[in-house]
Amino acid sequence: MIILIIVILVFLSGCAGGIEKDMWDNMSEYREVMLQGRSEGVYATLISGLREKDYKMDGVSTEKIPFGVITVDLVRGAIEEYSYNLFIGTEKYEGTFDINPHNNTLIADISKCVDANENVVLDIVGGDSKISVKLKNVNLNWAMDARDCVKILLDKYKTQIKSLYDKNNFNAEVYIKIIDEWDEYGEEFFLYISVVAKDDRSISMLISPHTGDILASNIIGF
Repeated sequence: MIILIIVILVFLSGCAGGIEKDMWDNMSEYREVMLQGRSEGVYATLISGLREKDYKMDGVSTEKIPFGVITVDLVRGAIEEYSYNLFIGTEKYEGTFDINPHNNTLIADISKCVDANENVVLDIVGGDSKISVKLKNVNLNWAMDARDCVKILLDKYKTQIKSLYDKNNFNAEVYIKIIDEWDEYGEEFFLYISVVAKDDRSISMLISPHTGDILASNIIGF
């Protein structure tokens, strides 16, 4: 799967021209797929793609590695430690969850690019209990994808993006993420793209994956 995603990035870079190609060549994080599932009061997601090995938002895109981050939201009660068994097709990954100090969710990184066409099941184990959650691809049939995000941002901020060049060098890095937000009223998904320059200037945009509408944008330092 790592080879496939690299091929996709190279293909997108090759199909694009000029500024678009430079943005793809300087992609520091690309969340290619998001899977999610619910069971017995548990909400779980698995986000997968490529990101920098030395993850720094410093305007410089360096070596990329595959990643797969599991996030689980549940009522932990008195159980202090949870472990997981993740089945992706015929492969099995296992380990212990860490606790996200910001929102108290369980998190684990399997360092794996996930094939969204595989059957994916997550077992969450705490004490004597086990909850199984089947994870399904949420972005499979979206109208918008990462390539659209680049085009939409360029359409609105091409002048600002051009100012990030020093001669022929693109002095910035690009992040494309899938974001989910949910509460008791429902759930929404968004595509997020940001450009971070070496000199701390930045552009970010939140986009509807269904319509391509710009839901929010922010520009700093221009």
